[in-house]
Formats: sequence, structure tokens, C-alpha cells
Amino acid sequence: MDNIRTYADDLLQFFHQRYKDCLRSLAHELVHHLQNERGDLMGMGPTVQGYAQKDKHMREMEREAYEKGNMCFRDYEDGLKQ
Repeated sequence: MDNIRTYADDLLQFFHQRYKDCLRSLAHELVHHLQNERGDLMGMGPTVQGYAQKDKHMREMEREAYEKGNMCFRDYEDGLKQ
């Protein structure tokens, strides 16, 4: 019985982490949507491997998406804990 309980606890933790990963990714992509609405992504080339390392503007777009997306998610999580 302890093995089943341990397995169930591990499984719940796994799905909880995947849920958080999905929400964090969604927040990141919503920042990209905002960038697109502002016109910041106009005229960009294809997002091939390494684009964020080679193009300064796109690197800044990724930095903003990581920063604002993660902070938005962090604020959401902190709000749940209150």
C-alpha cells in the first residue's frame, strides 16, 4: 500500500509541475503576443535555431518575454499562497 501511495504522490507532483510549466510558457508567449501587437516583431526573419543569439533586437524580445512572463507567473503563484 505504501508503494501505491508513494507512486500516487509522485504522479501528482509530476502533473503539478507540468501544469506550472504550461502556465509559465503561456505567460511567455502572451508577452510575445503583446510585442506583436506593439509592432515590435514587424519585419523579423524566421525564428531558426540561434536567432535569439544572432539578432540583438530578437534577443531583447526574448529577454522581455522571459522577464515579464516569469514575473507575471510568479505574481500569480504568490497570489495563490496568500
